[in-house]
Amino acid sequence: GLGDVYKRQDGTYADKGEMHLEAARRLNVPFSECMVIEDSVAAITLAKRNGAGQIVAVGEKADGSDLIQLGAAHYIHDFTEFDYAWLEN
Repeated sequence: GLGDVYKRQDGTYADKGEMHLEAARRLNVPFSECMVIEDSVAAITLAKRNGAGQIVAVGEKADGSDLIQLGAAHYIHDFTEFDYAWLEN
């Protein structure tokens, strides 16, 4: 199932970008309609390059401007800050 995609960060996928694309494939949804929630520069860069519909960055920095510059539309410190309205866009 889809959960298996995210549990398998054991080298099954060359990088997080491949993992994101596989999750979209298993959901039968174009990646351009997917929201990616990530905390690393590499994963956000790959999500942007692969055409993610929306990217939400998670981190501990005050403003996350570095992750926004990479292509994240939103920045949160934890999931209590997640805005479900983002799912409608």
